[in-house]
Parts: sequence; structure tokens; C-alpha cells
Amino acid sequence: MPDILIRDVPPDTARVLDANARHAGKSRQEYLAALLADAASTDPDMVVGFWEAVRGEMLCSKCADCGATFGLNARVFVGMTRGYRLMGPFCQHCATTD
Repeated sequence: MPDILIRDVPPDTARVLDANARHAGKSRQEYLAALLADAASTDPDMVVGFWEAVRGEMLCSKCADCGATFGLNARVFVGMTRGYRLMGPFCQHCATTD
């Protein structure tokens, strides 16, 4: 694998990257490698983000991933792919890009 060296990262930026890596259970190198892989991906079906739907927009729907039925007060999310396609709906447990 090729090596990539990045120098002179501002301390505030490094702190945020380290905190995000810890939250993801990864080392800084693993976290940055995953970020670079995502940034370099050309897969149009890769989900790049989730947004919470307004209550009532998807009443009585099921999660597209796990099949759970949404209750009246459930948090419901939709995903957007790199190719600008909407996916979902998803429950709060399945709405992740991990």
C-alpha cells in the first residue's frame, strides 16, 4: 500500500479527529484511512448521510433494513447516496454509515 504523509495539522483539527476515532473505536490511522477510502469511493449507491424525517411523513412504514414497524412516535430517517438517490426509511438503529 502507498504511504501518505500529512504534516502541520492544526491542533484543534487533530483533537477532533482523535475524538471521532475514539468514538468509532478506531485508531487515528484506521479512522483516517476509512475517511480517505470513503472520499475516494465512486460507488453511487454508497450512503453518505442520514436525515430525520418529519413526524407523520412515513406513518405505518417499516424499516428498509431490519423490517421493524414504526410506531406513532418513532424516529424515522432517510438516507442519501453518493449518486443523490434517497433510500429508506430506516429506524434509528439502522440509520448509520458504519
